[in-house]
Amino acid sequence: WDALSDEQQLSAANVLLYEEGTWNDVGRADIEKRSWDDLTEYQKPYAVQLGLYQRTWDCFQNHYRATKWGELSEDVLNAAITLGWDTDSWSRWSGEPAVYDKKWDQLDRNERSAAYDLCHFDVTWPGNDFSINLANQYGNDPLENDAGRLVLRSILQVILAIGVAGFFV
Repeated sequence: WDALSDEQQLSAANVLLYEEGTWNDVGRADIEKRSWDDLTEYQKPYAVQLGLYQRTWDCFQNHYRATKWGELSEDVLNAAITLGWDTDSWSRWSGEPAVYDKKWDQLDRNERSAAYDLCHFDVTWPGNDFSINLANQYGNDPLENDAGRLVLRSILQVILAIGVAGFFV
């Protein structure tokens, strides 16, 4: 939150209904229960101003939970099934499957791969009990240390992969 300009904080608060606590802890804001398509035409440009686009919103902000089960891509659907979701549990926002209680390093290879497909990483995995902001979790300048560079590089690789795949669709 503190890394946002005053103008960005106003947009985040007044248009997208974020506050410092919900901005810094991805997944807590009510608006994140909406898919990109459910944002209003008024909200979308402000989301873009904050660096959020359709794929990053749907993947990183809500891990596709706002997308209806029958509208999930095959990869996302398979990942959700691997992590224990089904059509009933996916459509309710009341809880997560038991695998979400595991620590990241306790996930098996298939679970971790599925988690990646839903845009979860070690620092965003619910079982780790982290409260993070991907933009500045390692201080104001995430490029000041190796961990910050590694996380940003991983996120950029996913975004590029999604963007490149989307380009050819």
